[in-house]
Amino acid sequence: DMVFATLDPTARRMALPSGQRVVLTDTVGFINKLPHDLVEAFQATLEEVLRADLLVEVVDAADPDFIAQQITVQAVLDDLGAGDKQRVTVYNKLDLLDDGTPRPGPAPEAEGVAFVSASQGTGLDGLRAAIERALSAQMVTVNAVIPYGRGDLAARARQVGQVTEVYESAGIRLSGQLPPGVAGEISAAAGPEPPTRTIPHR
Repeated sequence: DMVFATLDPTARRMALPSGQRVVLTDTVGFINKLPHDLVEAFQATLEEVLRADLLVEVVDAADPDFIAQQITVQAVLDDLGAGDKQRVTVYNKLDLLDDGTPRPGPAPEAEGVAFVSASQGTGLDGLRAAIERALSAQMVTVNAVIPYGRGDLAARARQVGQVTEVYESAGIRLSGQLPPGVAGEISAAAGPEPPTRTIPHR
């Protein structure tokens, strides 16, 4: 319970249940009337928010005023133009609540919601699963052949998505589901699909 314990974004890798790897970035908390001398640190947070594929909003469920805090977060995101960005809402400190669910709050089975106690380590598997479901909903289908010289792109596709590889004469065919950004890179690297030859028969 320390204001501005995080002044600079901190990034860590995390594996999801499927093995897909993501990068989580811890940022400065959103508050009203940010002190002037912290605006520069906060600017880095704003950039991370705009670049993120998914927002993970951590709520102090034991705070009686947690709904007002969520309203503040939403207002800041709206100002950034990121108010509609997909997110998972994490209600933390459930060990301090009698029944483990904040009131008023969403039902435990609500989509895009996770209930955890970070200090006790409970609920973290559910959080990872919620993040994976949210990211999977954003995936796009790819089926493209990239040059053999772009093995780095194939390796990244394996890390961030669910793809199969087939080695063909023209290059590596990647088929499956990927985040939009990586799918776009693969599309650009692949170029147009070579025409299929048709041999007439009589």
